Amino acid sequence: MIVGIILAAGVGSRLKGSTKKIPKSLLKVANKEILSYQIEGLKKSGADEIYIVTGYKSDQITKYCSENYPFVQIIENDQFSTTNNMFSLELALDKIKDKNFDSLLINNADCIYDSQIYKSLVKDPRDNLVAGKSNKYDEESMKATVGNEGKMLSISKQIDEKTSYGITLDLYKMNKEVSLFLHKK
Repeated sequence: MIVGIILAAGVGSRLKGSTKKIPKSLLKVANKEILSYQIEGLKKSGADEIYIVTGYKSDQITKYCSENYPFVQIIENDQFSTTNNMFSLELALDKIKDKNFDSLLINNADCIYDSQIYKSLVKDPRDNLVAGKSNKYDEESMKATVGNEGKMLSISKQIDEKTSYGITLDLYKMNKEVSLFLHKK
């Protein structure tokens, strides 16, 4: 079984003008909501269940999903203004901790991925992956450090250029064991 989690609780402060009345995940790109790209990509990759953690303007995302994707389950982070994505992820991990799944796909609500990226993650025989690698350094992007055997050691926006292995696409795959480990932290 494959489970997808979309983290969509944030205010989208860097898009203040655009997100004053609408959450960033419902902004349109090429006449389609960003959230649609993600839900459809997860479904095409074989996701059996999809959860969205909402916060800012949660009612709009809930309404949008009930009208367009009624199978999506909403988890509300009512502390979104004082917490971060890791808190939202913890809420989702708590919700799925008793489910029996093989793969968990996690992404942020403000990214658009080609559905082939989701499919590639699912097909890859490795249980735990971070999508993306780049030799380019970008202050605003999430960066990763990697140790022996290509295992990720850390992920953060604060990783300096010298230490950074590459930039992530904010799309992650993990197995049940790792999700339970994260949930305990």
